[in-house]
Amino acid sequence: MSTANPTPFNKRDIERLIEEKNTSISYVKPKETQNMSKCWSQFSQIYIANIKQDFIICDSCKSILVYKSSTGSGCMISHSRSCQTKEKHSDSSDQQRKINHYYKLTSSGKNNVPKRIKNGITSACVEFVVQDGRAFHLLEGSGFVRLAKQLFNAGKLMSSTTTIEIEDLLPDPTTISRNIDRMYAHYKKQLIQLCKSMDYFCLTVDFWTESYTVFHEGLSYCGLLLNHVDLEFQSQAFLLGCFPYEMENKRAATIRSFVDDILQSFGLKLDEEKYIMSDNEPTMKCTFSLNCKRIGCSDHYLNKQLQHAFTSQMIDGEDVTCELAQEMFDSVKHTVSSVRRMHKQQNLSKKLILYSDTRFSGAYNMFTVFLNVFDELDKILDSKLLTYYSRIDKDLLHDICQFLFPFDTVLQTLSDSKRPTLHRVLPFKQFLINKCNINNYDKEGLKQLKSFLGMDFEK
Repeated sequence: MSTANPTPFNKRDIERLIEEKNTSISYVKPKETQNMSKCWSQFSQIYIANIKQDFIICDSCKSILVYKSSTGSGCMISHSRSCQTKEKHSDSSDQQRKINHYYKLTSSGKNNVPKRIKNGITSACVEFVVQDGRAFHLLEGSGFVRLAKQLFNAGKLMSSTTTIEIEDLLPDPTTISRNIDRMYAHYKKQLIQLCKSMDYFCLTVDFWTESYTVFHEGLSYCGLLLNHVDLEFQSQAFLLGCFPYEMENKRAATIRSFVDDILQSFGLKLDEEKYIMSDNEPTMKCTFSLNCKRIGCSDHYLNKQLQHAFTSQMIDGEDVTCELAQEMFDSVKHTVSSVRRMHKQQNLSKKLILYSDTRFSGAYNMFTVFLNVFDELDKILDSKLLTYYSRIDKDLLHDICQFLFPFDTVLQTLSDSKRPTLHRVLPFKQFLINKCNINNYDKEGLKQLKSFLGMDFEK
């Protein structure tokens, strides 16, 4: 063995090599001499690539100690005493398993990753999301974690002297594309077998139109979500797909035939014991009026009522008397969209946001953020936008935000896809009706809003 040490390792490096079972590390007993300490019977010298290190290892507990011939055997003597004490104490409890034998270690008991390795991975992740334009939370996805584990395991199985580069391990995009089709066919076949065994299920049907497709005429899509409770009373949800609707018309009979054909391809069929959940539009009501039990979507209904209150002039032949709230909504929406287009919001403490037309409940978030930066806006608006800004009553905006908060909470709760919420619809309905009670101190714009929504909910 060589006694030179041109490339010394620290204790953490040696621990890592031991954990990885690296073949370059070895343990050697020193040659016996007259002056050699008796403690060497319990310790071995550590060598890495046949180079002696300034560390020794305890043969009993595998603890690593710093050792230099110039400092003597004091460290070995001290460790031997504590190691023997531990052995005596453990003799009486060897037959009794510790609690962590039955339970996984908590986060505090996890292996500590060396700081330099952790920092290197962090830097690589930062460069990854920046250079490739990926979302920050991508790293938390189960698919990405599974990929990282596979690469990690591949690295452990390969020798450190291998010439394989990481690019050799990663597949070509074309290969990924082809395998996606194969994977889809494989899992669809499994899903079909499962569907054939279902006696009961609930199907969620959603239709929408993308206005910027097919030369701006709009292409419609149908989304189908299958909900099922298995024999162990566990809720299961399967997205059957998002299908382009290219039929000759949008009549109820045509839509029903379109949905039935898709269900038939999965081995499913509607009857009086199967449930359909859809929006409350007349076409959907007519489509699923026979051979199934249709349930109206309370989430969709609540969104539509809020949308009517702020954007519609007339509903079912009746006037929507929410002029003050609608005027404020139009002014806020125009100001927000203009500021976002002019890229002036970097001067604000919070980023202004717009709502989605397909989910009007997002208007609450638009109002809330606008209220938070209300006093900052006059510094960045031009004269034209200041005209819209001056029309907004801050006190009314504050009252409407407080009024809409329970609506947003109810919508978030009813949108839970993991737990049943049908039993909560009626209590929530009464809760919102109570919130629509008009108080004497309410502003006129809030009174109009409460009156319209309250009467609509009580129908």
